[in-house]
Amino acid sequence: DIAVEFYSVSKTYSMAGWRIGWICGNSRVVDALNTVKENIDSGQFNAIQNACAFAIENHDVIVPNIRLTFKRRADIFVKTLSAYGWKVFKPQGSCFIWAKPPININSLEACEYILQKTGVLLAPGDGFGRYGRGYLRISTTETDEKINLAISKLTSINWRDL
Repeated sequence: DIAVEFYSVSKTYSMAGWRIGWICGNSRVVDALNTVKENIDSGQFNAIQNACAFAIENHDVIVPNIRLTFKRRADIFVKTLSAYGWKVFKPQGSCFIWAKPPININSLEACEYILQKTGVLLAPGDGFGRYGRGYLRISTTETDEKINLAISKLTSINWRDL
């Protein structure tokens, strides 16, 4: 009656980047947003809408495998980066890993350095508030091939060159 909630298929169904979700709650607010959206854009491509509907309808079949995949990838990141001196937090229910490089460095500088040296793009923790300072956010939503390549590149960094 008094609020609305926004949801997305991004992480739950491994559809990161598709930018599709829904709102539910107070009908006046939902109707108002619908009016605004009708006048701003024409909606997502039908194939994306159909894929999302399929995912939601098959939630119990799809999601457990996605969770296991994210966990497996996170375990690899945590184990490998920890062995190379990174301080890594194992996610307890997220597709993101928070990690500090093996040297004391600003997160934005670390991300720029990593991108320049390896081509691997990470998110600087500073962008997520004061508790993210010094940390980098790593996503497990890419393919296993890209995850393994990123790990290989991250572990090849010579931080003394900084």
